[in-house]
Amino acid sequence: VQIYSPWNLHEEIPGHFDFENGMLNLTDFFQAVKEADMFAMYRPGPYICAEWDLGGFPSWLLRDPNMRLRSNYKPYLDAVEKYFDKLMAVIKKFEFTTNRGPIIALQIENEFGGYGNTITNHNDTEYFKALEKMVTKNGFKELLYTSDPWATKQGTLPNFLETINLNGNALNLLKWVKELQPNRPLYVAEYWSGWFDNWGQKHHTMAVQNYTNVFEDIVFHMNSSVNIYMFIGGTNFGFMSGSWVTTSYDYDAPLSESGNYTDKYWKTKELIEKFTKERNLPKLRIPEPPKAEAAAHYGVVKVTDYLSFSDLLSHVKSYKSEYPMYTELLDIGPNYGQNFGFTVYRTTIPKSKNLR
Repeated sequence: VQIYSPWNLHEEIPGHFDFENGMLNLTDFFQAVKEADMFAMYRPGPYICAEWDLGGFPSWLLRDPNMRLRSNYKPYLDAVEKYFDKLMAVIKKFEFTTNRGPIIALQIENEFGGYGNTITNHNDTEYFKALEKMVTKNGFKELLYTSDPWATKQGTLPNFLETINLNGNALNLLKWVKELQPNRPLYVAEYWSGWFDNWGQKHHTMAVQNYTNVFEDIVFHMNSSVNIYMFIGGTNFGFMSGSWVTTSYDYDAPLSESGNYTDKYWKTKELIEKFTKERNLPKLRIPEPPKAEAAAHYGVVKVTDYLSFSDLLSHVKSYKSEYPMYTELLDIGPNYGQNFGFTVYRTTIPKSKNLR
């Protein structure tokens, strides 16, 4: 199982870390993975994904007018290091090599080779060395890897396994990766089973036959490991969505956003069983799948009261400024501003005889 970790939730306020409450409880999650007799490939960032608000970066980083995210800018690296130090202390007990925990690999950054270095225009080798040092100085001994939509840079990063993300052209892309690292295993870190939806667009789907063809190219023809992204569709609650993504992250995945089976789920099960049989591998221990849940109907909801927009604003904290100000720069607390949500800007235009 692969899991992201959103820095902007684990350290929403500078210096205040939360790895215990609700969905931020990494200990409970990795303990559950271990009890399920599964392995985990952990993806802590610091940048995790364009579909998450600010890629997972805490917005207070932007209070520095010179901030350069995903770069060798020292204040940025210092903030990452403080976060990684706290994070690694939590997950260390779940390493496989030293503690027989479920974590067998850790991904550094995300899709940097495809996008990051074209945006930040800096020496990506030195950046990755800095991130590697932050992880290994804490005693982490598992595999380190990168994940990109195309192979671009890994000849300069000998300590990382290069993996690739795709939803087509698998044979050519995996052959390319094999040329770059001929003595290393192949791994598709993200095989996109569908795609996310943007506001105002039609729902993205991927036909089951296309999904099957690419899966067979990855696993049967190239003997590559694969992670299906997404295998279970999800939901982006509140203001967590980035990149104009809707709150639904169903992704046309094998298991839907509501957790129910799709045709892709049964096809994936069939393909894995076929591969296991063809390679004479030990038969997988597959528990009986739970019954599908029927959608609930809650009837008609009658609205009896409401708050007007002006009523809502009377409960919102206000600030005065001569000029419009970014939400991150509002002085809500020590060195942090408004991290999520909306800001209403209002001004009064004076009367003038020159206005027509």
